[in-house]
Amino acid sequence: MTLPQFLVIGAMKAGSTTLYEDLRSHPSIYLPEKELDSLGAEEVVTPRGRARYARLFASTGSGQVPGQVSTPYAKLPDSARTVEHAAQVVGGDFKVIYLVRDPVDRVVSHHRHEWSRGRLRDPLDLAVHNTPRLLNYTRYTMQITPWVDLVGSDRVRVVPFERYVADRATVLDTIFSFIGVDGLSATLTGLDRAHNRTGHVPVASGRVGRLVRSRRYRSLVRPLVPERVRRLGARSLLSTDRPRAADPSPATVDLIIQETAQELPPLQDLCGDVQPLWDLTATRRRYLGD
Repeated sequence: MTLPQFLVIGAMKAGSTTLYEDLRSHPSIYLPEKELDSLGAEEVVTPRGRARYARLFASTGSGQVPGQVSTPYAKLPDSARTVEHAAQVVGGDFKVIYLVRDPVDRVVSHHRHEWSRGRLRDPLDLAVHNTPRLLNYTRYTMQITPWVDLVGSDRVRVVPFERYVADRATVLDTIFSFIGVDGLSATLTGLDRAHNRTGHVPVASGRVGRLVRSRRYRSLVRPLVPERVRRLGARSLLSTDRPRAADPSPATVDLIIQETAQELPPLQDLCGDVQPLWDLTATRRRYLGD
C-alpha cells in the first residue's frame, strides 16, 4: 500500500496552488489532485476509507515520492480530526510543509477570495469580527503545533510565502531537498507563473457552492471526476465573481497584527534556511501609509 511521504497542509491563500504545480513538475514527485480533504473525512479511518485513500497514490511511479497538497488540513478548529486521522491512516513517518504569509495579506486575500465567490457578504472590517476563520486560519502556530506533535519538528518545514515568490527556484530546491529528491528547479518550466489568483473566475454559489465545498464531495466525489471535466463544467455553469472587496481600515489592520503577532516567533525555528518571516511594522506602514 502506497501512502504519502509528505503533506503540504496550507496555509490557505499562501501560495499552495503554485507550490502544487511546481512540485508536480518534478519527475520524482507524485501528487494526486490538490485540495482533496481526504484525511478530514470520518470515513478515512474505516477499512474502506483507508483503501480509498491509498488508491489516490496507486499511480506513483518507481522511484517517485508520493505526497499530497491540501489546505483543509490546516484549518483549525474546522479540521480538528485531521491530525488524528493522519496518525491512524498514514502513521507518523512523513514530512509536513506549511506555507505561511504575512498575516494581514493572508486575511485580506482570504476575504477577497470568499467575497468574490459570494460566501461572505460583510466587508472585511465587519467580517474580521463576525467570521472567526479569517483569523483562525492565520494563527499559524496553533495550526502547525498538532503536526509537530505528531511527526516531530525535524520533519516539519515552514515556508514563508514572501520568500517563495521572491526567490522561487532557491526556495524550491530547499523544499526538494527536504522531501528527499534532487533539486531540479533550474530545469523546471513555468517558474515565472503564479496560480489561483483571486480574480474574475467562475464561482459556485447557492446549492452548487455548498455541494462542491462540502467535505463529503471533496473526499468522495471529487476524486472520481476528472479535473478536465470539472473545469469544462465550471466554464459552462458557474457565474463570474463579484467586484473587488474594499481594503481594510487602519483599525482592522491593527487588529489583525495584534491578534496574530504572538503566533510568529515560534515559527522561526521551523523555517530552516528559508528566512526571514515578515516585518509587521513594515506591513502596517504599507497598509496605512505611515
